[in-house]
Amino acid sequence: MGNHFYLWQKAILEQAAGRDWRVLVRPEMAHWRSEWPESDPALIDRVDVGFFDRRVMGFHQAYGDDFTSDQNDRFCTDILLKRLDPRPVPDDTVVVNVRRGDYYSDGTFRGNYSFDVREYLAEAMKVARELAPVRHAILVSDDPQWCEIKVTPQLLAVERVSVLTASGPIQALEQLAGAERLILTNSTFSYWGAYLSTAVHRSNHSAVIAPRFHSRAVRGGRAWQLDPRWTVIEDIPGGWDG
Repeated sequence: MGNHFYLWQKAILEQAAGRDWRVLVRPEMAHWRSEWPESDPALIDRVDVGFFDRRVMGFHQAYGDDFTSDQNDRFCTDILLKRLDPRPVPDDTVVVNVRRGDYYSDGTFRGNYSFDVREYLAEAMKVARELAPVRHAILVSDDPQWCEIKVTPQLLAVERVSVLTASGPIQALEQLAGAERLILTNSTFSYWGAYLSTAVHRSNHSAVIAPRFHSRAVRGGRAWQLDPRWTVIEDIPGGWDG
């Protein structure tokens, strides 16, 4: 989902600049296209691609290079938030997005993206508590069973940990979007949840906490998608490769 949003945003920005720039619809994008019909002018089906049409490859995820904060806020507000209902969160609560899935089950992805998630979450929660008191953590994850076992109140030093049982990615995204205080992992889904939160709340950007690390395969491991207004965890005990 997150990777698609970057492409849609790129197409809309190019069209605003007067260029006929659209995203080829792949099978895995069809569902999200139906969820956000506002994206349709930015998309093109394969049958409509001309023989002489120029093809461009890229991720278009670099914050400050591919898009500005104002452009990102507008995309979130004008497109994504049209179909989302952000879920409010109490002031003493931090929402934590834990990306697991194929990052850890697939050998290639594990080599590129994995790190000690528990070590990182403990470190990130220390920073969150320095910013403001925390009593409750809500975990949003593609692996809720892992979170229930591995992410305890003792690990995060909070009174209570809840694991969201989401009906799907949309509900999970709404939980992230509604939270002013977020801890992210190295996932484009995480980043978009935080972009949406930033667009909704428009204040206290430092309450979003993200890892500097994204992938060993690109840019020396350093994330290039992060809003510079967020609080960034530069390293964890033992390092990202520990």
